[in-house]
Amino acid sequence: MKNLKTVSLIAVAIASVLALTACNAYKTTSSGESSSEREAVSTSSAGDATNEEAAVVTFSDNGFAPSTLNVKVGQKVVFENASSSTLEVNSAPHPTHTLYQELNIGKVAGGASGSTSFAKAGTYKYHNHLNAGQNGTIVVK
Repeated sequence: MKNLKTVSLIAVAIASVLALTACNAYKTTSSGESSSEREAVSTSSAGDATNEEAAVVTFSDNGFAPSTLNVKVGQKVVFENASSSTLEVNSAPHPTHTLYQELNIGKVAGGASGSTSFAKAGTYKYHNHLNAGQNGTIVVK
């Protein structure tokens, strides 16, 4: 009985490591930033012309707002983290994040932001990997 418990614990540990590794393996951005570069992205200044044209999704303790955002092909989408905790923006489906690579922005510290854009029209779903119940949709036309 003791061996069965030990084997079960080892199996759960291995499965957890594999799942986390799979999540990290698919984190990319359209700009080719590394994970550490994505974590260090800060909010652009208000005078930046591209920031004025960007669509903004704000993350707070209540989740993403707006929950559905409509943008044009090529328009910049900025994810602003207005919470005090780290946010991890990843594409659906959870936990593989393979369907919409543009949305695998990664970690965004509280008070910072990360961004992406879309080359094709479509409906793109994303979530906070640290709390998969917090999710949203971007409709690109």
